[in-house]
Amino acid sequence: MTAFLTTNSKMGTYLMFPRFLLDAPVNETAKLLYLLLLDRTRLSMKKQEWIDGAGRVFIHYPITKLAEALHKSETTVKTALSDLEDAELILRARQGIGKPNRIYVIIPADGILSAPEAGTCPQPGQNTGHHEDGKLSSSKNERAIIMSKKEESKSAPLPYGTYQNVFLTVEEYKDLRGRIRDLPGRINHLSEYMHRAGRTYSDHVATLLRWAEKDGKLIPQRNYEYREGESL
Repeated sequence: MTAFLTTNSKMGTYLMFPRFLLDAPVNETAKLLYLLLLDRTRLSMKKQEWIDGAGRVFIHYPITKLAEALHKSETTVKTALSDLEDAELILRARQGIGKPNRIYVIIPADGILSAPEAGTCPQPGQNTGHHEDGKLSSSKNERAIIMSKKEESKSAPLPYGTYQNVFLTVEEYKDLRGRIRDLPGRINHLSEYMHRAGRTYSDHVATLLRWAEKDGKLIPQRNYEYREGESL
C-alpha cells in the first residue's frame, strides 16, 4: 500500500547523503558503499570499544556483508573500497593475518557532519539547522574550529601492524603505497620485529623505506628530469 507524504508522515530508516559526496571522484557504487560505512561509523561514535587511542572512530565491516547489503559482488565491493581509499574518503588499517581491517571514514574539511541520535531523523516543521540557501547555520568561528579539528585528525598518526605499534599519518600511508610493494606486509613485518625484539624507531616512514630498499621492495619511481637537447 502506498501513500502520499503529508505533514504527519513518519519517515522510516534512512541513510544520510552528505552534499560533498555529489562531487566525489568515485562512481555510484562507491558512493553507496560510503553511505553504508558512514552510517555504521555514526552508530559507533558513542561506543568506547570502537574508538582508538587517538580518539578516532573506526568500524569493522566484512566484505561479504557489504556485498550482501549493496546487492553487488565481492569483487565490485573490493574495487569500490579501493576507489574510496584512493579518493581519501576512507582509510583501511590492516591488523595482521586473521584479523579484520579497521576502516576509518574520512570527512573532507568542508564536509562538516554532526552526530545525530541513533535512529532519529528530522520531522516536518522541525528545525534542521540550515538556512534557506542550504548553508550550515553554524557561525564562521564554530565552522573554523570544526574544520581545524578535522585537519588535525587527518594529520595525526594512526596505529598499524600486527601489534598496532607502527604509526603513520594518512598522508604518509598514501605516499608509501606508491613507493613500497606489499606495504601492509612490510608494515606487519616491522610491527612484529619491534614487538619481538623490543626495538623502537623514531621515524617509521624512514625505517620502512630503508628496509624496503634493502629487500628490493621499492617501487621504481619515474624520472622526469632530462638533459638539454633531449626530448621527453
